[in-house]
Amino acid sequence: MNEHELFQEILEFTKSVYDSTIEIRKSAKPDTLTPQHYNILEIIYLHNTKSVSELCDCLDISMPNASRELKKTN
Repeated sequence: MNEHELFQEILEFTKSVYDSTIEIRKSAKPDTLTPQHYNILEIIYLHNTKSVSELCDCLDISMPNASRELKKTN
């Protein structure tokens, strides 16, 4: 496999992940999971985020905003 073929494979894989993410977000009911909540869950799962400050860094949001969003998920 040459570099061009490898690049095309990676591009196709990335597109399928992106498409799947969009489908998951569409199927989530707005009153149960907001896009921000989805982002929080994604960061926690994919990056093993252990603290609110790490979450804030990943999402580029303030500590009060992150705390408020986390309280809404309970």
